[in-house]
Amino acid sequence: MKRGIVVSLLFMGPFLSFSQETQIPLQHEVEVVLKLVKVYVVDQYDMPVLDLNQEDFRLYVNNKEVDIVAFEKHFSSLKTKKLDAAIRPHQIIPQVRDEGRNFIFFFDYFMNDIKGIKDSKKMALDFINNQIKPNDKITILFFSASKGLMLVEYQSTNRERNIISIKNIKEIPELSSGIGASGLVITRNYINDMDDFAKAIRLIPGFKYLLFFSAGLREKYKHDRFSEYAKACRKLAEAGVTAFCIDSIGLRIPDTDLGSRRINNQVSLKNTSINYSMIDLARITGGQYYSSMINHEVINDDIGAFIDHYYVLGFYLKEKLDGRFQSLKANVKRKKCRVIFQKGFYNPKPYEKLSDFEKKLHLNDLAFNEIFVYQDPIPLNMTAFPFEKDGKQFLMVMTEIPENRPKSLFDNKSELFVFLSAGNNTVTQVNLGRVDLADLLGTNTYFYIVLPLPPEEYQCRSVIRNTVTGEAAVASAITTIPDQGDLGMTVSDTLLFFADRECRVVQFHTDKKEKIATDEKERLNTVPILTDVIPFLPQNFKLIDEELNSSENEFCAFLKIRYPINEKPVFHLNLELQNDSSGVLLPIDYQLKQTVKKNNVYDVLIEVVIPSVKPGPYSLIFNIKEEKSGKQIKISRTIKINEGIR
Repeated sequence: MKRGIVVSLLFMGPFLSFSQETQIPLQHEVEVVLKLVKVYVVDQYDMPVLDLNQEDFRLYVNNKEVDIVAFEKHFSSLKTKKLDAAIRPHQIIPQVRDEGRNFIFFFDYFMNDIKGIKDSKKMALDFINNQIKPNDKITILFFSASKGLMLVEYQSTNRERNIISIKNIKEIPELSSGIGASGLVITRNYINDMDDFAKAIRLIPGFKYLLFFSAGLREKYKHDRFSEYAKACRKLAEAGVTAFCIDSIGLRIPDTDLGSRRINNQVSLKNTSINYSMIDLARITGGQYYSSMINHEVINDDIGAFIDHYYVLGFYLKEKLDGRFQSLKANVKRKKCRVIFQKGFYNPKPYEKLSDFEKKLHLNDLAFNEIFVYQDPIPLNMTAFPFEKDGKQFLMVMTEIPENRPKSLFDNKSELFVFLSAGNNTVTQVNLGRVDLADLLGTNTYFYIVLPLPPEEYQCRSVIRNTVTGEAAVASAITTIPDQGDLGMTVSDTLLFFADRECRVVQFHTDKKEKIATDEKERLNTVPILTDVIPFLPQNFKLIDEELNSSENEFCAFLKIRYPINEKPVFHLNLELQNDSSGVLLPIDYQLKQTVKKNNVYDVLIEVVIPSVKPGPYSLIFNIKEEKSGKQIKISRTIKINEGIR
């Protein structure tokens, strides 16, 4: 007897636009993109079918068949075959990049209890540790009666942060709280938030796998609002989501009134009829339903096997920026096949037409990711400099906006944000509001904020985004505020800068009512200003990020030395330049220009002259030794010399 075959098809991204060399002749007036779809083929026993070829598949967009111009097989136990393009001679397929898979972890605190949440987190962490690949992207969400739908992580590849984020979600499950999970209003919010989330992620390129940890909607609520719930499920399917629904309370001794629809027998992994709402979500999106989390390792392996055996089909599409839905169908020639596929995909749409939740995802993408989903933002330089003032620890975050910046981005329609992610996974978001820098075109501009923060490592990022077009620029830096305690001598990071370079400096404050104090006594109780951080900084300057251009061989270096307050130290300073390619140390000319002591902190300004060297990576090494104690500290600053300095 021949086995029946199930084919599950999902929209795959990203959109690969043609370059000048890869556009199809005679079609320059339209934007032609290569769309990729991901096809799962399994038999009736859920075993992958590995022997299909390109000729076995048919694809339809808006009920019109399209040519399959690219074909690829991906099987976890086999070597991935190279892209096999059956195309006309003048058509060139761009190389398909492995952008990683998109996973969404959804924790339902509304329909769950304490044990269910605990088991859900355990299963999710096991999945991350054993099923997730390095370039996979993870989004983490939870829903609670009090907070609604909350975004915790978005398209992140930072596994350590993913794990900490899941562990740190602190909410009381509704079925354990005793405060009543019987509100139709909460259920309505639950479904509406699912609907909004589906709309928000539909423009994200790539297929998405949803791990849905929940006890499902109660039957009386689910049936009361079935049509709205089904619509939300369909929108998730249209957004390219395949849902793996894991019943977090099923098949264990019940401790809630949900026990009326629980059973106490042998575990059945899938295709049961216990939780109809979750079965509907899995069925509509082409995923799987699991009635228990007992032996969750087996379930994780089952999910991994399901998504690790697939085909990729590619076709050309004339794309419009209108946000419209394009229906998608697929089938195979082989007889007795059943096809399960994503309903379609959406064209891109202008930023101004995005919903508030879509714009929030857009901002999170810019704030926390290294590989961006929506766009490639303009890169900017950032300096993050920790310092101490009057016994308090501060962090200055300064972003450089170059003189040749695009006017369309830096006008009065732009908004400015600063994000600080601490090593303990806490995030500080500072919304600095609208910025209008259009009148400063042609001049390097620096904006900065100073924040009092505890000792910790911080990942800093500033985001500038046009509120109409969504065009954005980002700057990033990593620094550590040291725990001073009873330590002896410590040395800060170094700041390198050119003097006599025209610039403008703008300070922002987290409290808009705050004013910059001018009197020294008044400044003691206010946020520090730039001269508190770098007393020797001239009015006109340019900070050096990582690169030096031709002829830029003279600059200044600034650092802070902290020493126990009751001591009278004698410091010796030595500078060297190391060729990072060869390891050779080179002599360097330098002169100590100024030193100022305030309390137990010494501000040091050094004038540096670099000799003529070959282009390449170098390290500027500072050796600081205290004569009496013999304590010695070595710090280095990496610089790249692009051309021989004359």
